[in-house]
Amino acid sequence: NTHTDDSFVGHRTTKMVQEATQYIKDCMGGAADDALLFCGSGTTAAIKRLQEVMGIALPSTMRSRVLGMLRPEERWVVFVGPYEHHSNLLSWRQSLAEVVEIGVDGEGMVDMVALRRELKSAKYANRPLLGSFSACSNVTGIYTDTRALARLLHGHGAFACFDFAA
Repeated sequence: NTHTDDSFVGHRTTKMVQEATQYIKDCMGGAADDALLFCGSGTTAAIKRLQEVMGIALPSTMRSRVLGMLRPEERWVVFVGPYEHHSNLLSWRQSLAEVVEIGVDGEGMVDMVALRRELKSAKYANRPLLGSFSACSNVTGIYTDTRALARLLHGHGAFACFDFAA
C-alpha cells in the first residue's frame, strides 16, 4: 500500500508515487498546489473521481430532480473540446454540470477565440468553471496546446483538466 511507512514495500511504493507525481507536474508545468489524481482504472475512473470530488456525480435517476433544485450559479460549467473521448464527454453530460462544447479553429485545433468568448460570457459569470480537454486526439493525432489552454482557463478563474489517455 502507498502512503505508509510501516513496511519496506509501502515506503518504497509511496516514494515512487511521489516521484511520479513530481515528474508529471514538472512535465506539465504544474505547481506544488496543483492536484494530480491517480485512479488506477484509466481516464474514465479519473474523471468520475473528479466529478465525485466536485459534488456533481450522482445516479441518473436523481439527475433531473437535483438539477431542478440547483440555482444557476451553483451549477458547474464544463468546457470540452471538439475531439473528446467518450469517457471525457459522456460522463460530464450525465453529471450536474452544464457542458459547453468548443469547436475547432481553421487549423483543426481547439478554438481558443471561441473558448475565450465563452469564458467571458455573462451567462457563466459567478459560476464555477472547468475545462476538460483531450491532450491529443486518438482519431486525428492532433495535439492540444495544453499549456496555452491552461493559461487561458486559469486566467478566467477556471480549472484545467486534461485527458492524456492513449
